[in-house]
Amino acid sequence: MPRRVSDNFIEPWLEYEKRVHEEFGRNGFKKRCVWSGVGEVTTAEVSDFRKILETAPDEKPLQRYIAEHPALLVGERGVPHCRWVIPQPSLAERYFPDFLVARINSGGVRWSFVELETPVIDSLFTQHGHARKQLRQGIKQIDDWRAWCEDNLDIARRPRNKGGLGLTDIYPAPGLVIIGRSDDRTDEDRAGRLRRFEERHQVEIWSYDRLIREAEDRAQEPGKHGSPSCEECGIA
Repeated sequence: MPRRVSDNFIEPWLEYEKRVHEEFGRNGFKKRCVWSGVGEVTTAEVSDFRKILETAPDEKPLQRYIAEHPALLVGERGVPHCRWVIPQPSLAERYFPDFLVARINSGGVRWSFVELETPVIDSLFTQHGHARKQLRQGIKQIDDWRAWCEDNLDIARRPRNKGGLGLTDIYPAPGLVIIGRSDDRTDEDRAGRLRRFEERHQVEIWSYDRLIREAEDRAQEPGKHGSPSCEECGIA
């Protein structure tokens, strides 16, 4: 029987998928699979994070809590699929992103750089429309990580047992900056200024309240996004 076109696509994809999972496992990165329930955030985690947020003077206690409860970030970029969430990876001891997040789909491994900035800020932009220092700092961090990644792809992608960082198929990825609260955003921000800023710098800018809403939605309705089998990676 002649092979179907779909077979010619599926078999190489399954081989790639298997290789990526094996490489992540060998490099010590644990997968958070929301489809099987392993990576789902709990209502208790969301509640505790909200309490920390209400009194946090800066991003440090929030970074620590997310590092201990990485399921809070499984829905980064608004897509609640399976993730590898890597807290503060060392980029050759030069840079330490707050988080690297990876997911896999038919296009390959999709990476994101995640930078946490202060939750305490009056506004994201000055009266003259210039980005505040904290927002500029978050963008610069992501730009620095992208530049390092572009200049050091070989060492970044190389497995750890061969002297690399084990970041399979990483590239100068999109970024996510989490900063401030929902009420920091002005009508002008929502009318397009923030979206234009995001497009210019190839980032998404979330408030901590948005992160909580996304996690809370998953915690309130576990399994709402799929079946017990992972539809993205095909591995239960």
